[in-house]
Amino acid sequence: MVRVLDELSRTNIKRFKSKLNDVRFGDFDRNIGKGPLDKAVANIDLADLIIGHYGKLDGLRIVIKVLKDINQVHLSTKLSEETISGIEESFSFDPVGASTPDTTPEADVEVPVPVPVQKNKKRKRNRRLCYKSKYSNTGKRCKLKKRGKRLLDENTESSEGSEHHEIQQSSDESIMKGILSAVNTLSKLKVQITSDTLGELLQFAKSVRGEGLNSIEMFEDKHIEQVLLSLSGVIKEEIQEAVRLSPVFSVQAYKEIIGGRQWVILYVSYLKDGQVKTSFLSICSFEDACSIKNFIDQILQEKGFEYHEKLAAFLSDGEPVMCRVAELLKQDCPCLISHHCGYRYAILPAFYACETMKPMEKFKETVSQIFTFYSTSNGRFSNILGIKLLRNGEEIAGPQQSDVAFHQDWPFHLTKSVAFTPAAGRGDYSCRVEHSTLTGD
Repeated sequence: MVRVLDELSRTNIKRFKSKLNDVRFGDFDRNIGKGPLDKAVANIDLADLIIGHYGKLDGLRIVIKVLKDINQVHLSTKLSEETISGIEESFSFDPVGASTPDTTPEADVEVPVPVPVQKNKKRKRNRRLCYKSKYSNTGKRCKLKKRGKRLLDENTESSEGSEHHEIQQSSDESIMKGILSAVNTLSKLKVQITSDTLGELLQFAKSVRGEGLNSIEMFEDKHIEQVLLSLSGVIKEEIQEAVRLSPVFSVQAYKEIIGGRQWVILYVSYLKDGQVKTSFLSICSFEDACSIKNFIDQILQEKGFEYHEKLAAFLSDGEPVMCRVAELLKQDCPCLISHHCGYRYAILPAFYACETMKPMEKFKETVSQIFTFYSTSNGRFSNILGIKLLRNGEEIAGPQQSDVAFHQDWPFHLTKSVAFTPAAGRGDYSCRVEHSTLTGD
């Protein structure tokens, strides 16, 4: 019972307690008063209060009834199934303080028998739930057991169709909160989180509820905002040390709008073992270019990066505010190279920032980008017919259909086509994009 009550939200717990006041049960003349219910803050206290007042079996029947009344049919069904499995092992639950009944065939056992709701013709209203006690020997007891299970199965089947939407929605919400809680906890503990880790969580959630997560509507941007805030300081110490040892490094900044607020997501690229590495740096909300510049100064100083001497480039998504940030950074670093790509920004982030995107996909794309820089574009559109990667004019294995790949050791630029400038000695590389409105090298 406690496990089921723990799955109820605060609002549903209040509704649950309120419905308990409307229940009349068998020989119990009085229901549980409002005072004791208000004092039972913890769910385990609430369960003890119900069992202490009605007894174990009667208390379970009351809880099942009330859960149905507040449209928590999936929890009611879950508790019913657990109750039936327990009854099959030992049919009767002893009330609190009662002695163990005699198990001989001649013994009489008190068995609650459900009585159908009847209409009171005098008062013109429906009577409340009522159970009566009936003594029976072992033979009758078995018949009652089968009858009770049959009635329970019929009630469950009749309610499943009408309440399917509520069950689906509540389950999706619970799974969603579970994923957010897991990511949030791991980030606070500074445990290494990768896109693979997040993907495993999402895959697990989908395996539990199929594709139902793609249709949830109650997911709010504030949950993403909470996760992003908790991730703002997560960067592994070995990455910080690698950036400090790198002869130069660059900073990439991308703007997002989440929960009605503007956010800037920062990445850092550095040299390690002769290769260019890119890692998530930090994230913060901002109001203008000055606040972004001040945040970049602050985060680079906190991490011990010698940015006045080693900051070589600033890359952005081409937003006007980012162009202003580049101008402010050049005041401290006159040799800074700034590179903006507005066309790339228009294609890629628009895919997951659009209002028509399903909440689950929006969550996955937004949070995943924190851990994985744009080594592979997230832009996938029906009017992109295909992409081919060429070396010395011959097609080679490259990105998949409808994926634009930006390799970390290739500076890139997008105007009306995609062009790569490879490192010296690697041959002549080019990329052909087949588009419904554009075709070219």
